[in-house]
Amino acid sequence: MKSNKSGHNKGAKVYIRIEDVRQFARKRPELFGGFDRDALFILFENMTMAEKILEKYPKRNRGIADKQPVRCIETGVIYKSHLEAARAFFVSRSGIYKAVTRGCCANNHHFEKVNP
Repeated sequence: MKSNKSGHNKGAKVYIRIEDVRQFARKRPELFGGFDRDALFILFENMTMAEKILEKYPKRNRGIADKQPVRCIETGVIYKSHLEAARAFFVSRSGIYKAVTRGCCANNHHFEKVNP
């Protein structure tokens, strides 16, 4: 099997200790909000922890940030979001995101973040 940059074999099983999951949930409980109580109990093996998370975060956090306006450097056109720019240039939203953050191009155009 081929190793990727992190040294793990692509497609290989990765095992995570339950205590590592609990520790992650303590640091970022909002990422576990909105899930089924019993499913969280099975994951954490701790009903108190599951209930506290659901009490504080009853809805699921989808991890979607606010829309960030972007400008096409070549045309000067400002788009309300990465998605709007992606549709205009027939690329994926992540393609626009990479063009903004890494300075590469998306469909032969460069983009930059615009501060609202």
